[in-house]
Amino acid sequence: YYLYLTLFTVLTLTAAMQEFEPTHEMYGPNAAGVFRGMFEIIFLLLNVYYWQYEVRQLYIEKWDYFQSIWNYMDMIGYTLVWATIPLRFVNNDAEWPLLAVLALILWFKALAFTLGFRSVGIFVIMIFGICKDITKFMFILVGIILGFAHADYLLYRGINDAYRFVPL
Repeated sequence: YYLYLTLFTVLTLTAAMQEFEPTHEMYGPNAAGVFRGMFEIIFLLLNVYYWQYEVRQLYIEKWDYFQSIWNYMDMIGYTLVWATIPLRFVNNDAEWPLLAVLALILWFKALAFTLGFRSVGIFVIMIFGICKDITKFMFILVGIILGFAHADYLLYRGINDAYRFVPL
């Protein structure tokens, strides 16, 4: 899995640092284009392997498969890889938000692998526990912020006509 994550990181960072938009032209006849193409092929082959593993696991476990959040993250992650490929070749900027979500999913899964190590696993468990607690707090905070934002909008909407027709 760490080879998969490393290839994804290298491929996305090199594409993001290029001066031109990532398209099929980045697989040119130069050495960088050849290596990039080879890395991408290896990455896609690993993606096929992991994706078929998840499908096989779904077939074996049936409804029990959907009991773990990690299975959802795996399926979404491996499917997002396939969703970004056509976007790259049509020069669609929607590729980048999908790759950003994919990066988060893959790095969180890398954290999940560290749960098996005694020295690091306890910290990962603590981080996940903190995230659960923060989620409850964030719902309360968002509700308070939305309430104040709504009240401020109602109070100050007549003061400046330039902001009257700003869409929400």
